[in-house]
Amino acid sequence: MKSKKQKEYEECQDQNNPGWREIHAYNKKKNIKKDWEVTLSYDIQHKDTYLIQNETKEDAIYIAKNQNTSSKYDCTLIKEEESDIEDMDTTIKEVMWNSEKKDWLDKESK
Repeated sequence: MKSKKQKEYEECQDQNNPGWREIHAYNKKKNIKKDWEVTLSYDIQHKDTYLIQNETKEDAIYIAKNQNTSSKYDCTLIKEEESDIEDMDTTIKEVMWNSEKKDWLDKESK
């Protein structure tokens, strides 16, 4: 069973991007594009975590850093801790939807 957030996301995708399910399934099958959780960490207590779906690892990092508000990408801010920004560090991990827990989980820790 999908969460309300997941259902809303899929309904929005169905309306705005017809055929997205087939493209997403093809890309996953071919191991071309995946879902990524990208966390940007800053020296002065600032952290933004985005869920970026159906992108390559390199593109997910670029989108999180430079295009996180663009409607061209499926990029959702899922966690934010605010403060002033100085130096930035980036961590990235592949994620997958867990329907039992109704959450995105590390692919490594299935």
